[in-house]
Amino acid sequence: MLTVAIHQPHFFPWLGYLDKWRQCQSFVLLDDVQYPKHDFVNRNRLIINGEVQWMTLPLVRRSLHTLIKEQYLLSNATDLLRRIEANYPYMQDWCRLRMRKLFALPRLDLVEWCCYSLDMLQEGLQDTQRPWGYPIMASKLPTNPELHGTEKLIDICKLLGATHYVSGWGSKAYLDEAQFQEAGIGVRWLTRTPPTNLSALHYLLQADGGAAAKAWLYEGNGHGSQETPGRGSQEGV
Repeated sequence: MLTVAIHQPHFFPWLGYLDKWRQCQSFVLLDDVQYPKHDFVNRNRLIINGEVQWMTLPLVRRSLHTLIKEQYLLSNATDLLRRIEANYPYMQDWCRLRMRKLFALPRLDLVEWCCYSLDMLQEGLQDTQRPWGYPIMASKLPTNPELHGTEKLIDICKLLGATHYVSGWGSKAYLDEAQFQEAGIGVRWLTRTPPTNLSALHYLLQADGGAAAKAWLYEGNGHGSQETPGRGSQEGV
């Protein structure tokens, strides 16, 4: 059985994103689709001055049809780092060093920044006995460029030999389960909701070093899912 999850790259995403990642064997970053303005690709929420505020990576102004992989930062966002350090005084030394390295490097590629943020969260929050693996870039796969939506997801799943697709409950409104069933791929819906909608970085920078986030991620094995089997699959065998 091979489980696959697919998601746009996010900058220091919330715990629900990490929950999806850890519950699959292959995690694909959908970087070859249109950049969604006012979404979570280049921003997320932290507690700043005692209030929930957005931390946003400034991007070069591009066409509305620009792909995520074609987006670049306007600057290295050192001001954002100063705000984070000022509001999270209990961050561990390794986190501080990783953060400063990220914000000091002259990398202007948005996807690189997202990947670095995921790598940092993985280092701090994953179960070391069952590592989550490293994401696969959709743009590196030989997919059919004419496909979109559910068809594109199925194309990626087939290329990776997936038997099951892991999806967040919020996708249920637009993801076509029937197409997955026809392709022989079962759909597993994640039903758990994280305790807050803050970035997972918020938890990692606490005095407990992310212990509360780990407790939620791995509580009761943390599945919290409902499954729709694919046609021809051997569920329960």
